[in-house]
Amino acid sequence: MEYPSVSHVLDLRGMECPAPLREFVRRVTPLPAGTVVSALVTDPGAEIDIRSWSIKTGNRVLGVAHGDGYREIIVEKVR
Repeated sequence: MEYPSVSHVLDLRGMECPAPLREFVRRVTPLPAGTVVSALVTDPGAEIDIRSWSIKTGNRVLGVAHGDGYREIIVEKVR
């Protein structure tokens, strides 16, 4: 699957719940609509949290890739 170009990479590896979601929201909220963000996380709960936040706020998870000990979550900010 092809994604729009990622314009921001958030390295949230090493953070434990709830820190990855808090930092993700803090850094994504001021970005304009249409921005595509890559969040790198090691906390397995962060994927669930970011998906839930995206649904609640009307944003969109474009995909998740698994790296060596981490996950990359691609999110498009719609609002």
